[in-house]
Amino acid sequence: MQAAAQDTQQIHDPSVFAEGLRAELRTVWRNILLKRAPHVAAWADAVPLAALPSGPAATPYLQAMSIWFQLLRLVDENTALRSRRLTETQDGPGAVKGGFSEVLAAQSFSPEQLENMIEEVSVGPTLTAHPTEAKRVTVLEIHRRIYRALVSLEAQRWTPTERAELLSGLEAEIDLLWLTGELRLSRPSLRDEIEWGLQFFRDAIFDAVPQVLGRFDQACQQSLGAPTAATPNIRFHSWIGGDRDGNPNVTTEMTALALERGRDTAISHYCNALEQAAGRLSISALILPLPAPHAARVQAIIDRLPGADRNANEPFRQALSAIRQHLLNQSYDHTGQFIDDLATLDAALCAVDADLLARQHIRPLRRAAMVFGFRTTTLDIRQNSAVTTDVLAEIWGQSGPSPAYGTAEWSTRLRAELADQNLTAHTWTNLSQQAQELIALLALMLSVRTSPDPKAMGPFILSMTRSADDILAVYLLARYAGFGVEKLDIAVVPLFETIADLRNAPAILLSVLDVPLARRSLKTRGQVIEVMLGYSDSGKDGGFLCSTWELDRAQRKISAALATQGFHPTFFHGRGGSVSRGGAPTGRAIAAQPSGTIAGKLRVTEQGEVVSANYANQGTAAAHLELLLSSILHHTADTTKAPIRPEFEDALDALS
Repeated sequence: MQAAAQDTQQIHDPSVFAEGLRAELRTVWRNILLKRAPHVAAWADAVPLAALPSGPAATPYLQAMSIWFQLLRLVDENTALRSRRLTETQDGPGAVKGGFSEVLAAQSFSPEQLENMIEEVSVGPTLTAHPTEAKRVTVLEIHRRIYRALVSLEAQRWTPTERAELLSGLEAEIDLLWLTGELRLSRPSLRDEIEWGLQFFRDAIFDAVPQVLGRFDQACQQSLGAPTAATPNIRFHSWIGGDRDGNPNVTTEMTALALERGRDTAISHYCNALEQAAGRLSISALILPLPAPHAARVQAIIDRLPGADRNANEPFRQALSAIRQHLLNQSYDHTGQFIDDLATLDAALCAVDADLLARQHIRPLRRAAMVFGFRTTTLDIRQNSAVTTDVLAEIWGQSGPSPAYGTAEWSTRLRAELADQNLTAHTWTNLSQQAQELIALLALMLSVRTSPDPKAMGPFILSMTRSADDILAVYLLARYAGFGVEKLDIAVVPLFETIADLRNAPAILLSVLDVPLARRSLKTRGQVIEVMLGYSDSGKDGGFLCSTWELDRAQRKISAALATQGFHPTFFHGRGGSVSRGGAPTGRAIAAQPSGTIAGKLRVTEQGEVVSANYANQGTAAAHLELLLSSILHHTADTTKAPIRPEFEDALDALS
């Protein structure tokens, strides 16, 4: 009886299960050491541990410890998900910390209030490559297989023989991890980095996003008694292939490649899902005829693909195959057509009381298409203001001496040309490689605006923004590249990084709004100005406390300044994983933002090893995205404002 009670405790207590799993993993890990490095196994068994040897002799010891810590991280990841599930099972969804149900239960929303707020919610996780993440895609895939093996070991249905087989497979993966070159021995190529970023979508994010949105629907149903028609807006961004600040390898050609690979990855995912759905939705029109309006709309999809006579009397299979072929032929004019076709099939299934089939096979794909479009990510462009300023000076130098940057003459000429309806055309062939590359990049950004997915290209992020002239220079360069005259369909996002620039940010933005072309262009974007805040560089410049305080104060002052002009900001937080780079747990980082500065919209960088930690597996990715969205909902719904205490501000000023 006592043994049975202990078994039951292990099943239900994640910490007990994790302890048992760690013990099994240590045995498997030790088996690998005995086979590959027996002297390291003897060292690991000693109590206390002896000092490591120095020089190259330390390598196998360090490798052994590295693998052990990687295994512990995977166990912790698994344990965290088990704990969430146990909490939800025992106490209900509202007890899960950071979940949708907890936030909705804490607020007295009506369905209308929630729907209005959700329409304003937008979250933009932004994946960036970073030197602190040195793992190869091959190693990430081994980690994923080990994680899946750990999930399999959760089940209690295995016989001792079957469990031994699972542990044997796990040992093989750990042995492979030992034998695989774990770190990159040379700098990865940009192509490698692009594929590294896309791998997380293939492995986890594509499937996690519909799961998260489904959990939001369930939370609304449970908390409000009715679903809401609105859906939180998630749009993944990426800097991989677009961030050329200090990286000469990021050329326009490589940016075009990143766009192409993002499109191909998304379409490949949709095609696989459509093929799977077509294999299962074998609904016969002879047994269950569709109502006439739905039958006509489904048939219209089928008729767009001449010769599609397979699976006669099975309209859903025919339509799904036709949609898949349209994707392969790239014959959709825009993503909306693809989403509308999926919505047609969803509605047709619901019309014959097959909502469960729609929810399983069509709705997740439709929601994925709404998030990922024909792009996977929105590719941001980043360049340093020193480069854009140099290029503008070079262009002006073609027709005579260029004024010096920072002078009144520079500012005057810049504003005059922005207002000029007949801007002088320039010959680009005489320019430097740097200048030609920048103009070509802007032309690529313009061309994407008329592609089937204009959201494939994001804003132009201007590093080290020092003045309004820096921002206006990008607008003028965009005009040179053909963006237009009356208003420019380009978002220029200033990145304020130093303490001085954070303090000057409100005045800089107001000065930009004084320029008619800039104001008109920003008005077309819903009078929203995106502003990026640099955590790492401000920390280097002023120290941790000074950086934290100045970032807080900058957000409040920027919001107040823009409000005087009828505009409001969306803040893009350039955080890293470590504390020195502004790293903090997601929920706490969002809760710490000044009151009223989120207003439903937030972008944040996910850098290097943070990407692996948050998005390597579907369950982890879903939990992270739910926490991100629920934290934004909570911050937006919380309208209480702590009173400003001048003595506190004075103290923080003095300390910083």
